Amino acid sequence: MAIPKKYKAIVTKADRLTENVLFLQLKLKEKIDFKAGQFALIFTNINGKEVQRPYSIASKPSQKELLEFIIRKENPGFVSLRLYDLKKNQEVTIQASFGVFQVRKPFKELVFIAAGAGIAPLRSMIHDLLEENIKEKITLIFGFKH
Repeated sequence: MAIPKKYKAIVTKADRLTENVLFLQLKLKEKIDFKAGQFALIFTNINGKEVQRPYSIASKPSQKELLEFIIRKENPGFVSLRLYDLKKNQEVTIQASFGVFQVRKPFKELVFIAAGAGIAPLRSMIHDLLEENIKEKITLIFGFKH
């Protein structure tokens, strides 16, 4: 199995959806192929050392130069705290794509259940399925902690 490639990307959005949830959008400098449900490693520098953490890709696979993530700020969360402070036009490094969490076809009906930032891979899957104009029923049960 080949080692996933590293990519340079520019932050195009870093929107704080809540006090602890970040919507991060990255524009890649080259096209990427991934499958709905996969994840990427996002790198940051902590005290001169490169550190990475895995985050599920929330964007649809047809967006070849744009990746979106929904990131929960952990405390203490060495990487998530730094990502939460990213600003538009900053450069980041990612490595992608990893994982085999995918929709198995064919199916008669799908039920997705998620809470908080756990919606990320399901968001990617649902967007991908809608682009395919599937006729099967999809149900999403989603919640946030109040």
